[in-house]
Amino acid sequence: MRAANHGRRRKACDLCVSRKIKCDLAKPTCSNCKLYGVDCSITEVTSPATMSRRRAPASEIPANSASTPPRDGAIESRLARIEAKLDQIAAEKPSESSSHDATALNFQNFPEIRVYKASDMWNEATTLPCLGISPQFPTGAMLAQTGKLELPPLQEVMGVLERYFDSYGRYMPLFDKESFMKMTVDWYPENDRKELIPWAAINLVLAMTYRIMDDVPIEEPKLAQRMSNVQSVTTELMAWSGDILGLQVLLGMVILFQRTTNPQLAIVLIGSAIRLAQSMGLPSARTSDDPDEAAQRRRVFWIAYILDKDLALRAKAPYTQFDAETDLELPEQYGDDDMRILESCTGTTRFNYLRARSELAIIQGKVHNFLYSRTAQRLSQGQRTETKLRIQQLFFSWRSALPQELLRSDKLFQDFSTISVHLVMNMYNRYLECLYRIHGTFAFDETWIDRARRYLSPTVIPTGGVGIDGMINQKEISPLPSAWSDCVEQSRLGLELSAFGRETEYSTWLHACCNLSGLIVLLVNIIEFPDQPSVTSDWSLITNMAEPQVTRKRYAVVGTGGRSSFFYSAIATEYNKTSCIVALCDTNQTRMNYANSKLKSLGHGEVPTYLASNFDQMIKESKPNEVIITTMDRTHNIYIVRALELGCNVITEKPMTIDAPRCKEIFSAVERTGQKVRVTFNYRYAPHNTKVFELLRSGAIGKVTSVHFEWMLNTSHGADYFRRWHRDKRNSGGLLVHKSTHHFDLVNFWLQTRPQTVFATGDLAFYGRENAEKRGETKFYTRAHGSEVAKADPFALHLDENPQLKAMYLDAEHEDAYYRDQSVFGDGISIEDTMNVLVKYRNGASLSYSLTAYAPWEGFRVSFNGTGGRLEVEVVENSYVNSGGDQAHEGSLESRKILLRPLFEKPREIKVEDGVGAHGGGDTVLLNDLFGTPVSDEYMRAASHIDGAASILTGIAANRSIATGQAINVDDILLVPSS
Repeated sequence: MRAANHGRRRKACDLCVSRKIKCDLAKPTCSNCKLYGVDCSITEVTSPATMSRRRAPASEIPANSASTPPRDGAIESRLARIEAKLDQIAAEKPSESSSHDATALNFQNFPEIRVYKASDMWNEATTLPCLGISPQFPTGAMLAQTGKLELPPLQEVMGVLERYFDSYGRYMPLFDKESFMKMTVDWYPENDRKELIPWAAINLVLAMTYRIMDDVPIEEPKLAQRMSNVQSVTTELMAWSGDILGLQVLLGMVILFQRTTNPQLAIVLIGSAIRLAQSMGLPSARTSDDPDEAAQRRRVFWIAYILDKDLALRAKAPYTQFDAETDLELPEQYGDDDMRILESCTGTTRFNYLRARSELAIIQGKVHNFLYSRTAQRLSQGQRTETKLRIQQLFFSWRSALPQELLRSDKLFQDFSTISVHLVMNMYNRYLECLYRIHGTFAFDETWIDRARRYLSPTVIPTGGVGIDGMINQKEISPLPSAWSDCVEQSRLGLELSAFGRETEYSTWLHACCNLSGLIVLLVNIIEFPDQPSVTSDWSLITNMAEPQVTRKRYAVVGTGGRSSFFYSAIATEYNKTSCIVALCDTNQTRMNYANSKLKSLGHGEVPTYLASNFDQMIKESKPNEVIITTMDRTHNIYIVRALELGCNVITEKPMTIDAPRCKEIFSAVERTGQKVRVTFNYRYAPHNTKVFELLRSGAIGKVTSVHFEWMLNTSHGADYFRRWHRDKRNSGGLLVHKSTHHFDLVNFWLQTRPQTVFATGDLAFYGRENAEKRGETKFYTRAHGSEVAKADPFALHLDENPQLKAMYLDAEHEDAYYRDQSVFGDGISIEDTMNVLVKYRNGASLSYSLTAYAPWEGFRVSFNGTGGRLEVEVVENSYVNSGGDQAHEGSLESRKILLRPLFEKPREIKVEDGVGAHGGGDTVLLNDLFGTPVSDEYMRAASHIDGAASILTGIAANRSIATGQAINVDDILLVPSS
């Protein structure tokens, strides 16, 4: 025992004094220090009497120590010099805005850190790790004094905070939402001095949202700026004692930095954060009389505890918070924090993530003690075996308590939101890391890797004369670790979670070691047991992990009528590796149930259903990335706008909407939210229409001067618009909006221009009761179902003869009284069936267009006249009834011909590669563009909300022209942005 050289001697060593336990003063090491495995030392203690005798010489006493006021003048002078220096630095930069935009997070420029050895941390008398901040950039305090604390606009910040607290912040409750929101609002009003720690906290939550939820790259300026801002106040955070806000920010920094290329920052910070938590009394249950404050302190403590155990195991360094030094109970399974329960979309699984992570952290501590503590190194082999078995039993109990849905990769991804999947993946990877370490199969265990390399030796696996490997010579290789089969099973699940859940850049840093360990375990298992049934699936899993990972997009479908199955069927089958359906929404539960049965039959599994009145709840619970809208046309804008406001992108069936006011609402929402709207113009993608675009773009007929476009809807497809809700112009905008939007969009696309003036005529000349009466018809009916008259009508639609139509509409009538089979010669039809339109375009070209809805054949003819020739196109399509029969054949081709007639040359037919599927082969290409792996499109066929508006404006102007008899200037209806 080292003795103190001066001062009076203590009667106990430093450890016994700090622990308040009796010291036996045994030499050279007391019994308590032996027990804890630390150096035994006694520190000098200076008594007051000794201090009084140690007077400073008169020459060392400042002359003004008693007779002059404090050095205010010197302090003010120093501050003035600092401010002048900051002004000089600011003046040297190009501009304030450019400096913010150019901020890059470089780990080489982080504060200098004094890193302590792991052995130092065992000594209770040693100062724990803390940061030494180097003056490489202005600190937060300096920025505050010079008024440079800046944040994005309040509205933008509040939107990000809402997303954080409704997602990640809900399950990892580092901050209380209500108090944090109030603090944020209070920070913004103009005043002379902004609060520094709240500023850092807001920056932190913005950074966590960008990094964890949005997977923004670490070098992205908006993320780098936030992290740099938080980093600049590290010293102030560690000295903050007013409340636990400084501690919360430090823990948030640990969460961010543990998933970077340099986790050492997190390892050092967590030691300081734990000591700060201890100094504030967080490990004690008796530190606050306010129930809400006490609950928040408990949550913060357990988050700190989890991070401490995580990083201690990763660094193989001692953790700082001992279990014996806290009397806090684990987070309640179900109690006051029910709102923080992780719940499946179906509501059948409820799970307290924070409690499960806390329980796992306790076991992590025992794993650390077993593997890396000094005490464990002195255990006999029998004691080690017994300890290992106890830890395995603890893991078994912990895993058995988890909901079984969390242990199935397909159910996890189908039933839980993206953030829930990633939280569970993180938790399970922490469990797997412990499993690999205690079984000696961790990827960085040299003994294990050396064993795996032994398979390459011909003495272990001899190679036959024809290159066929022989049997393993077990005498030349050590046995597999104990509990091998369990290790293989858990490795398989861990890899499936990563494969199904799709790692982000953020999570990759944390899970890479476990994934690598799992891959090695499966490979070894395949080598050792090549005849087992799981070899094929295991090899497929290994191959899948090696492929570039694509995060599956989550889609909610609003409107489950006939057109919706076009989208959800494709997602459930062809695109189930890149996309998934997470919710259905409709005004009719029966139709949603039918859609779910279709999904189930396609192997997707049923999803939660929501009535339209619960749209917001659907978005909140199912967390879709994008919303697919296939409702009645007049309601498109309602769901588009609300989905954008709730943070989702939108895919909408054409037409985007039906009139100018609704267009304005959508424009405003896009501008306000920054989200995107995609309009599904499938005809752009048909190979023959793409070929027309290519020919015109290449100048095959010179500059286009005029277009004649004739579209025929036959008595099957055309008549169908007069049976359904489309027959009322208030619902659909008429066929010039609902149907012709396809054709007007094609002209806009082909000519790369927009309409300028429109003149139109239109009439109901064939359908409707009056027209039938003029032709001598005397027998009428309201709807086909149950009507004897309808049986003799070739235009009648018999729902009970088509299983799909019956399930979707006839069986659903009791909910909304919607009749899908109305007579096309009945009353109440307010749309036209014969239309002619003249359009003048901004590029000088003109269009003459006609639409007939009762033609004997289905398809179109279009002719382009140009300064260099003429292009003629004729397409004949197969007839169909929407949602009846096989949708793969809707609008499929019967014939197609493209004839190019250059001036002064012989005409020649243009060959077009045949497309597969409906609408001339366009549907297949569109679906791949929507749900497949993103690829570059040289034809720029993806249609935005701008394209959606430009197409319907021709129809809206045509409707107005029919009503007024006047030519209509499109700009008088709505000014459409250029992009």
